[in-house]
Amino acid sequence: MRKRKLKCMQIYNESKEILYWYLKKNCPWLSDKDTHDVMNVVWEQLVENVDEVYKLGQKESRVTWVLFVADKQAKKLKGKEDE
Repeated sequence: MRKRKLKCMQIYNESKEILYWYLKKNCPWLSDKDTHDVMNVVWEQLVENVDEVYKLGQKESRVTWVLFVADKQAKKLKGKEDE
């Protein structure tokens, strides 16, 4: 359990700032609250999948996974707004 927590913290620290600015730049339709909601969903997904994400190897691959999940979630939110 401790190893999983350390893996999560490492990936979180590698990608939190990149994720925030990615969302601000590429998803201008998100409010500040929505941006934080998307980030929370990403971290929840990370906790569930940390071993698989960590096995991706390099930092760049892990950050790419984080951004992919965020992009998918942001588009899902945008779709709800368009309805």
